[in-house]
Amino acid sequence: MAELTTTKPTLATRLLNILHSLSRPFIMLPFIGLTLVILLSALYGNVHAIRIPGADENHKYMVAVSHFPLTNTAAKDPYKPDEDRRLMVSLFMPVSKKSCSNECQNSYMPPQTAAIANEQFIEGGQRDAGVFEQMIYNVVVAVPAISMRASFQ
Repeated sequence: MAELTTTKPTLATRLLNILHSLSRPFIMLPFIGLTLVILLSALYGNVHAIRIPGADENHKYMVAVSHFPLTNTAAKDPYKPDEDRRLMVSLFMPVSKKSCSNECQNSYMPPQTAAIANEQFIEGGQRDAGVFEQMIYNVVVAVPAISMRASFQ
């Protein structure tokens, strides 16, 4: 009876497995989208803003957004050692077009965050590259819903 021996996968096999896992649509599509946005913004430096597309007219929903901080009081912020660690979170929500009163443009990220993102992601590490500062998106202002108590009066 022959003994079974296990062999360690080669580097080429491991790389092919990694590429295969990255080729799944739920991983690859957001990566390609972000890469294209960064590449186009770097190539067209004289563009005033890069608009991140939202839902088109064929959809019955628009996008509303809310920003809020999550604070970790057990850790200090590495950029501001005298403050608690904070992480800003954006919540994007579908809103029926019937509930929308206005549409406005927002910056994708605040100026200081954009400068740090430029330094980390743009070749040359320049904070003043102006790439992430140009990214904007459209959101809607939703009409407040009528409260249940008011509807029974």
